[in-house]
Amino acid sequence: MHFSEMKTFLLFVLLAVGASAQQTVGVLKHDGDRSFIGYTLFAPVTSKTTYLIDNDGDVVKTWVSQYGPGQAVMLLDDGTLLRTGAPAVQDMGGGGAGGVVEKISWDGTLLWRYQHYGSTYRSHHDVEIMPNGNVLLLV
Repeated sequence: MHFSEMKTFLLFVLLAVGASAQQTVGVLKHDGDRSFIGYTLFAPVTSKTTYLIDNDGDVVKTWVSQYGPGQAVMLLDDGTLLRTGAPAVQDMGGGGAGGVVEKISWDGTLLWRYQHYGSTYRSHHDVEIMPNGNVLLLV
């Protein structure tokens, strides 16, 4: 490879890296005719932030927790977020990280937090809202 070809190649690589650095989380492309009209709610496993995005991948809302995700997150009818969390340090290992359940208002205020973990127990990854408003934990 000649020097001029190498410069062109390196310029291409740098432009490609720069372009990919501008991408946001979520959807980067969708088929508007076949996509479900609505939003997507998710909590990336490497982040303490939960995202609500539209079909274009634009962030509509975020909620920040002091815990990484516990693999379950849901937006309730009243606009509050219910999410499970996983403390960074736990005595009990294994799959299905959990141990914390949080309810966070639309504006990001922590409404309540319940912790259920110790050296021989912890909540698993999922929760269920009961008809009376109580939260059922898988432990």
